Amino acid sequence: MALDDRFTRCRTIGHAWFDCDSDWKTDMGVPLTVRCERCMTERRDTVSRSTGDLVQRHYFYPDGYKRSWEEVMSRSDFRLALLSLRIKEARQSRGNGKQAAS
Repeated sequence: MALDDRFTRCRTIGHAWFDCDSDWKTDMGVPLTVRCERCMTERRDTVSRSTGDLVQRHYFYPDGYKRSWEEVMSRSDFRLALLSLRIKEARQSRGNGKQAAS
């Protein structure tokens, strides 16, 4: 059950949200859109104009992000995947440095 490297950090430590323009409308409140800067998952919240309460929330995931119930991994599995990714990236970084010095 391989984990796509593009999503490892988000699945392990959570999304890195930033607010962005909403290109959708709702009759139930005010649209508030946030997007993850790493994986581009989009969260669309409908917020009550008068109270600020969350009325509803929907997520829109990039292709390859969602996993079937048979592929569910534990938090420990995600942490191990992140550690492996960091080791791989460190090796690639060192390898790139050596090539540049030649």
